[in-house]
Amino acid sequence: MPPEAVYRQALVNPMIPKVYANTFGLIVQPTDMALLLGQAGNPVAVVTVNYSVAKTFAARLQQAIAEYEKLAQTSVPEAEALEKKYRESQQKP
Repeated sequence: MPPEAVYRQALVNPMIPKVYANTFGLIVQPTDMALLLGQAGNPVAVVTVNYSVAKTFAARLQQAIAEYEKLAQTSVPEAEALEKKYRESQQKP
C-alpha cells in the first residue's frame, strides 16, 4: 500500500490518537527533540523524534504550507505575528 494511503487510513482509524494543537514548544536534546503540543498553552501531547525526522518534517511542512498559500492565493501568518497584533488590538481604547 502506498504511504499516502496508509496515512489516510490512519486519519480514520479510531485506535490512533488524534490531537488538535494551537500552541507548541520544543525541547532540544543531544540525540533527539521533543515537540510539545498544546491547546491554549496547556500541554496535550508530546512527540519525540530524532533530528533526521525533525528536519524532514520541517521541510515537508514548509512545502505543504507553500503549496496551500499558492493555491489559496494568500499568506499564512506566523503565530507570533498574530499574537502581537492581538495584543496591540487589546491595548487600544
